Amino acid sequence: MSEQVCLSATQPVLLIGAGRSGTNLIAMALGHSEELFNVYEQRYVWTKGIRSMKTDVRGPEEATDEVAGYIRAHFERQAGAQTKQVRLVDKTPSNALRLAFCLRVFPKAKVINVIRNPLDNIASRIVELQKAGQEVGGGDGAPASRGQVLLGRINHARDLIKRGNIPLDRIPAAVFDQAPEKVRIALFGGSTRYAERVPGLREIVMAHGPIAGLCHQWRELVMTSVRDGRKLGDDRYFEVFYDDVVQKPEETGRMMTDFLELGRPEPVIDWLSNNAIPETVGNWRRRLTPVQRLEIIERLDSDIHFLNIQIPK
Repeated sequence: MSEQVCLSATQPVLLIGAGRSGTNLIAMALGHSEELFNVYEQRYVWTKGIRSMKTDVRGPEEATDEVAGYIRAHFERQAGAQTKQVRLVDKTPSNALRLAFCLRVFPKAKVINVIRNPLDNIASRIVELQKAGQEVGGGDGAPASRGQVLLGRINHARDLIKRGNIPLDRIPAAVFDQAPEKVRIALFGGSTRYAERVPGLREIVMAHGPIAGLCHQWRELVMTSVRDGRKLGDDRYFEVFYDDVVQKPEETGRMMTDFLELGRPEPVIDWLSNNAIPETVGNWRRRLTPVQRLEIIERLDSDIHFLNIQIPK
């Protein structure tokens, strides 16, 4: 392995945060830097050797020589495919549940943690669940047909394989993991998964309903990543709120690129400024019912206050 590939592969940028929090927006912005390369989401790389696919949680002790070596080798291949030295940007939201594991694999990685107001985050989740055929109140769009849901999932998996996010030797694991869900969609028309796999999520949904489950999911992803991330120094961990990203893109972009020590930050800042949509802040007002809003605020009140998230009246 060349020195160039070694530096690129061993010092990635780990972009984490609950799904629907703006991680994709930031990953796309960072991908416009000549010093970075966005490798997108890599669930089945990070779950190599995991004890159970039912949860995305992994402790640092699971980063054995074999598992860590596999993941590093994958990043080395991705870095080696680039024409010049760049740092890789990995956007795998579920890594919010296993940050200590990720940092055992890549001790020199930098972490950007994106946090979104739980009302807007859960409202966006609801829209995605409805598109997948689930019956959840609120939202603002019509559900997709059974065929549309299935085709969308198949195309997404195909794109991941094409980009190399699912290595050939991990395809059997991905098929084994995804096949039951695809069959369920084909037979009954609705997905039953809620993206990142938080322990106890399914049981909470069954006992208390989807809003309770989504609140639990948001809390575990956000509070776990904040707890683990804040143990790192300011040179390793950067925490950013979605509202700031889209409402103050130039200022927030400058802070992120300073954190990453980019020599030429302008392409990232310019792209973010041109593509951030500030109107996405507050979508919860039209997507959530009054009952849903109240339940979310009541269930997450202590977390909202801890993070100093301002909830507009």
